[in-house]
Amino acid sequence: MTLMVWNDNLITGIDIVDQQHRGLLDLINEVGPLLARYSHEHVQDVSPLLQHLLDYAAVHFQTEEGLMASHGLHPAGLRHHQQTHAGFVQKVQEMVGGIASGSGVTGNQLLSFLASWLVLHILGEDQAMARQFRAMANGLDAEHAYVEAAGDLLDPAPAALSQSFSDLYSTLTRQYLELDDVRREIELYNQHLENQVRERTAELERSRDAAQAANVAKSRFLGTMSHELRTPMNAIVGYSSLLRDGGLGSQQKTLAEKIVSSSMHLLGIINTVVEYARLDAGQPGDLAGETFKLKPLLDEACHEAFAKARGKGLTATLELEPGLPDSVRGDRRHLAFILGQFASNASKFTEKGFIRLLAKTLGRDDTGAVKLHFDVVDSGIGISPEDQTRLFAAFDQLDDRPNRKYEGIGLGLAMARQLAHVMGGEVGLESQPGTGSRFWLELSLSEIVVPVEMPQPEPAPAPHSNRPSTASGQVKTPITATLKLLEKLLANDDTRATEVFSKAGPHLRRNFGDRIDLLSQQINGFEYDRALQTLRVMIADQHPLSEDKP
Repeated sequence: MTLMVWNDNLITGIDIVDQQHRGLLDLINEVGPLLARYSHEHVQDVSPLLQHLLDYAAVHFQTEEGLMASHGLHPAGLRHHQQTHAGFVQKVQEMVGGIASGSGVTGNQLLSFLASWLVLHILGEDQAMARQFRAMANGLDAEHAYVEAAGDLLDPAPAALSQSFSDLYSTLTRQYLELDDVRREIELYNQHLENQVRERTAELERSRDAAQAANVAKSRFLGTMSHELRTPMNAIVGYSSLLRDGGLGSQQKTLAEKIVSSSMHLLGIINTVVEYARLDAGQPGDLAGETFKLKPLLDEACHEAFAKARGKGLTATLELEPGLPDSVRGDRRHLAFILGQFASNASKFTEKGFIRLLAKTLGRDDTGAVKLHFDVVDSGIGISPEDQTRLFAAFDQLDDRPNRKYEGIGLGLAMARQLAHVMGGEVGLESQPGTGSRFWLELSLSEIVVPVEMPQPEPAPAPHSNRPSTASGQVKTPITATLKLLEKLLANDDTRATEVFSKAGPHLRRNFGDRIDLLSQQINGFEYDRALQTLRVMIADQHPLSEDKP
């Protein structure tokens, strides 16, 4: 059931602050049902959600304080926010500790504190902050803005407070009536199938309670982020790339290139957050069991980081010990991500010296798979022992100041650990300040022995052969392989889908005819989610006119 509802009185006019307020409100609604019926049996359900709430609140508090500091708001307002934020965290931690120890604090008391604090803080202190921002935007300095905007008036407006509680009452009343309607329906049905309904209702309640905590946040986050952010970002990347390559003058082309670069960077961040949300919700996606050569994979994983390192004057090397398997089977993409993240951090935090990626074997496990050990070593700034415990936590950065030197959203290493666990491996680090760091990954992969075959002469194609070929005699990529590649790129929102389709379009049209028009329109409009559905329908419903039509 929903406890808190959003209304216009809660809007401050500061977009990022309002978005995060909505996020806090959603988290309180999520944790509310568990707190309302909290007992020691539910501690495993409640604790992760409360920690997630505290982590999110910490990010929000940093955002507000960073905005106030960067805009030069009156120091009194900043100090008050800092004190209020710190008091909130301390109070929640005290109450959580009281609940866990059974010292008399109840889940309802904590829920009441969270809901009332958020409403009163937004309607009072945050509205005072917003008034000062607007006054300064109109030309007042911080001192006069504090006076004119009543920066010291921190109590909520009575009308706004009344509206919030009226909305709360209306929401709870509506939900109660809805629940009552459901109850009456169940009672009527129970007259005929009492035993079956009782058993089924108990099963549904158990399933609902078990899945609710994970599914609410996962569904909301993935649905919004995947469609509302990734889809338009793909269009921005695609159209700005077309603009850049469309014969612009040098100055305009430079500006277009910056748009493309920034859009790609933002799309990468979005994809990282969505991928983390899947992992955090226990949905790692398909773990690809594919065969790949290990050496090229390592080259690919560290290529970008090594290039940046060498651009800074660092020595960047890949060192492979004897005995490494040539080909293995496992999740190529996730392995490359983990090692690439380690290499990227090494390059980012090293100003002189070297970074290295080392790989070796540690024998075989009980199943006969090869135990592989990877190290990414650098001569960078190093990490203190107390900070190492925070390093693999989500959204946590060792330097979280608004004007910090090193960029990032604090998800890379958290994802690396989760992905390693999904693949049955483990990650860790060794480091000391000033002496560099060593990040390591251990996991087992099946060795694949590829038989060596002697090259055979290519027979000349028989007359009227159906074998795909070009005028030069070279074999073309079969239509099925093209369709599989295109489907994979569309499923991953990979902008290379547009390029692949552009090259394969005539070939596909010869095989599918006018059925390709809708797919062409969707791909060229960067509507990859719709294009994927169209492609799958085409593959499922109809066969190509000719698999290898000349």
